[in-house]
Amino acid sequence: MLSTITQRLTLLLCTGLLANCATVLAPQPDDPEFAPVPLEALQPPPPNPGGIYQPTHGLALFADRRATRVGDLINVLLTERTTSKKSAGTSVKKKGSADFNDGALLG
Repeated sequence: MLSTITQRLTLLLCTGLLANCATVLAPQPDDPEFAPVPLEALQPPPPNPGGIYQPTHGLALFADRRATRVGDLINVLLTERTTSKKSAGTSVKKKGSADFNDGALLG
């Protein structure tokens, strides 16, 4: 029974601590940091009023439909591959020897 109460109090304490981390700031209308950023207008290519053929507005029947004009959308597909290798080697060698003369041992 005591462990059940301890578990519930611990759960309540953790929930309270996590709820304090989720504070939300209200938007402040007079603060310039919260002001919306206006988008820059896209500039179309200059018109060529002197000729009938317009190279920037041509209809390409046999070409691929690439984004070549201002305002065209481009999709970018990123493919990432990561390889890594890890190796380690350890070697320990120990060599010892002891030589005693008969006279040195007995005195």
